Amino acid sequence: IGTTLLPHCDLSYIASDAWLWTPFARSALVPEFCSTETFPAILGPALANDMLLRSRKLTAQEASDHGLVSEVLSSERFMEQVLERVDALVNIPLAGSTLPLYKSLISKPERVEHLAR
Repeated sequence: IGTTLLPHCDLSYIASDAWLWTPFARSALVPEFCSTETFPAILGPALANDMLLRSRKLTAQEASDHGLVSEVLSSERFMEQVLERVDALVNIPLAGSTLPLYKSLISKPERVEHLAR
C-alpha cells in the first residue's frame, strides 16, 4: 500500500537503504490507488510496467531520481530529518493560509481530471 500511495502525497521521504515494491502481478491482485495511471505519469511507461507487471523493486535513489519521492534521507537519522523538514514547513509565517493556496495552485484541475480518466 505504501508505494502506490506515494504519488498522492504532497511530500514524501525515504530512507537511503529502503526499497519500494509492487508485488501485484505475482499475487494476482489488481494494482491499487490508481497506480496504473499515476505510475506511468510519474515514472514513465517502461519503469511503470517493470514495477507493476514484473514486480521490480525500486531503490530509494531510483525512486527519487524518477520523482516518486521528494528526497532520500540517511537511514541513521531518518525520523530526525523528517521532523526537521516538517517543523520548517509548518513554522512558516502564515502557513495556515499560504500552504493551502500553494497546494491549490500546484494541483490544477486539469491534472485531477487527467487522473480521473
